[in-house]
Amino acid sequence: TTSTVYFSSRDNNIYALQKKSGKVLWKFKMGNDIGKENYWDNYLSSPIIVNDVLYIGSGDGFLYSFNNRSGKVIWKYNSEARIRTTPCVFDNNLVFGNNAGYITNINCNNGALIWKFATYGLNNTFESKSNDRKSIYCSASIAKGVVVTGGRDGIIYGIDLKTGKEKWRNDHKGPWILSTAVKDETVYVGCGSDALLQALDINSGKEKWNYKCPSAIFSSITIAGDMLYFNDLHFSGN
Repeated sequence: TTSTVYFSSRDNNIYALQKKSGKVLWKFKMGNDIGKENYWDNYLSSPIIVNDVLYIGSGDGFLYSFNNRSGKVIWKYNSEARIRTTPCVFDNNLVFGNNAGYITNINCNNGALIWKFATYGLNNTFESKSNDRKSIYCSASIAKGVVVTGGRDGIIYGIDLKTGKEKWRNDHKGPWILSTAVKDETVYVGCGSDALLQALDINSGKEKWNYKCPSAIFSSITIAGDMLYFNDLHFSGN
């Protein structure tokens, strides 16, 4: 509701606070993080609310559906790997990526699997304090029947929302893909350590333009009117 603030935390809880007072209305303890500790595990899934239902991913591998007023679990889906992406909901589709390299689409009404897409990163391994080439931390965007997201395998994927089949890919040959946003038929992508903000045609994946930043883009992208807002990392702090 508009009077409540929701957020996730490293203590594995999701919290609902009264906006005016900060009073805890409810909280829910999700499970402990699964898998090996990841030096690059910098993100948490954020809650998204659609029609009074709150969806969020957890380090315990589950995608949770809550009644946002009571905090009661409606259903949960086991992806079997940490979920650090914020889920994207479009009609009855709920799409998210996990640390095993899968992009998954489930029915947001009951948590039933619709399709699962294996990224190239699925073939990679990760060793602590090395370069994570497997996980997906990029939250998806959906428009024109296309799911657009990317992984730490350095590839931006355009996936058919209905079938789960790949329509196109844009390979950055290394740098992580970390954020997307979409407007009309253009998808905007934040491309990690190659410090690139790209505009791609959502139907073909072809580049329309790019903007080179002074340093890596690890942030989300916000669209407001005809403006894009994002920040780069530590070299310039813009």
